[in-house]
Amino acid sequence: MLPLALSLTVGCAHWSTEKVKGASHEVSRRALGAPQVAETTEMGGSVGGAGATASNGGSTVGAGVLSGSFGSTKRTHCIQQFEINYEQAFEMVPDVSGRGGDIAGAAISGGLGLLVLASDAENQNNGSGPPSTTGFLAGGALISVGAAWLGYSIFSLPKGPPPASVPGKTPWSETKFVESTGCASGVGGPAARPAVGPPAAPTRAVEERLLQLETLRKNSLITEEEYQERRVILPDQL
Repeated sequence: MLPLALSLTVGCAHWSTEKVKGASHEVSRRALGAPQVAETTEMGGSVGGAGATASNGGSTVGAGVLSGSFGSTKRTHCIQQFEINYEQAFEMVPDVSGRGGDIAGAAISGGLGLLVLASDAENQNNGSGPPSTTGFLAGGALISVGAAWLGYSIFSLPKGPPPASVPGKTPWSETKFVESTGCASGVGGPAARPAVGPPAAPTRAVEERLLQLETLRKNSLITEEEYQERRVILPDQL
């Protein structure tokens, strides 16, 4: 009874603080070395299905066959090592600690009281003696202590005003490779496209030969097959 009464007087619930973290963000970065070309391999594949049917004695049987193809693709990109500094905001906010101890103590006290009452009632049912006033009082007192303890913790604890919230920041650094630019030959960025101009016009001599070939065909001096063969060869001379 004395430990329970002392716990009831002092209680377990008290004010404490809890660290609530906010979003993190990059503050600065420092390059370590020059950009370099890296090659990565990406795996990929596809799965398909094919069906087949067969007839046996008037019944049709179907069967499915799975098929797949897998392969790898190599990708060249530009990377660079950086030392990146991050920062994460946080705030120390008021929080109640020890409430669980009060609840557990109240439950133990109430449970012991119920056991005392149940034991006293069992003795009466067995005819081992008259009702025990001491047992009844002890059991009731334990239950009362448990109920008072719980009520005291919920409605009176923690004592005093909550502590003020305190903001803060947590810095840290990481070294990692990230996508970059500056490698040779367009690696790490869009490749330069060569300028494309209009196709070169055929020379005058070839134009004249095409006209002559057309005239020969119209006058039936060459067959259609010969005309097509020679017409295919002429553009190669552009």
